[in-house]
Amino acid sequence: MKRILTSECSSKVGEVVQISGWLFNLRTLGKIAFLLLRDRGGIIQVVLEDPELIKQIKSVQNGSILEVTGKVKSAPNTQLKVEIENPQIKIENPVLEPFTIDLTKSDINAELDVVLDYRPITLRHPKSRAIFKIKPGIVQYYREFLTQKVFTEF
Repeated sequence: MKRILTSECSSKVGEVVQISGWLFNLRTLGKIAFLLLRDRGGIIQVVLEDPELIKQIKSVQNGSILEVTGKVKSAPNTQLKVEIENPQIKIENPVLEPFTIDLTKSDINAELDVVLDYRPITLRHPKSRAIFKIKPGIVQYYREFLTQKVFTEF
């Protein structure tokens, strides 16, 4: 089976797919658990109902690389409007120590020196990545403004 990105799952409702990515977060609610898997296409929710599988995944740290095979189901309340149910999960590369910074929260609650020391990790946070989406737009509009004023860029 060929691996696909999470962003492609919305066109595969009812099909069995294989995705790989990082364990972003795990929420357990009694007999059911919700695993959030992140890859370059986005974040998808994986519904776990098997008690043995939940027990196995509970011991895995965030950031571990997982391979998930399961059926795509429509789920209007999720980010991608789909989720994966009845999964088979293979732990490709487990993280042995927890991250210093929690990326699942809405803000990074750390001092600047800690953020800079762990920059490769903090760049995974949506707020840290946002500047790299804004900066090219600012440069483009500044360039267009200057060229209207008869400036030459070289």
